[in-house]
Amino acid sequence: MARPNLIHPISVVIDQVDPEATAWDEEAREPVRQTKTKRITVDAQVKWFNMDDPKAREAGVGYYARGYLLFSVSELLEAGISINRQDRVVKIGFMSVQDTYIRGFAPMGHYPDQNGAGLLKAYFGDKPEAA
Repeated sequence: MARPNLIHPISVVIDQVDPEATAWDEEAREPVRQTKTKRITVDAQVKWFNMDDPKAREAGVGYYARGYLLFSVSELLEAGISINRQDRVVKIGFMSVQDTYIRGFAPMGHYPDQNGAGLLKAYFGDKPEAA
């Protein structure tokens, strides 16, 4: 079975929200006090976007993401890891990043013998403003 490979994988550190350990306000659907996290390290390929290229949005010109991380789905499944929206990216390679969160996903690298995408593109950027 052909598996897509990452071209230049680097180590990425992510703090994942641990819903079982975090107290939640069911009405507001938000954590009460401190969100509990667990830290994971996973290999990914990184692509930084040119921040000089603004994108049109509903409220005017703005930036959606700073870039994306490309993960191998089979490696995530083997390690028992699921990447979720609002997981905080702590470190990309040797560089620590501040206020950077997973914002969205795009499955990639579809192969018929893998029942779907072989790669997962996770966009990262600043945490969105509260609605």
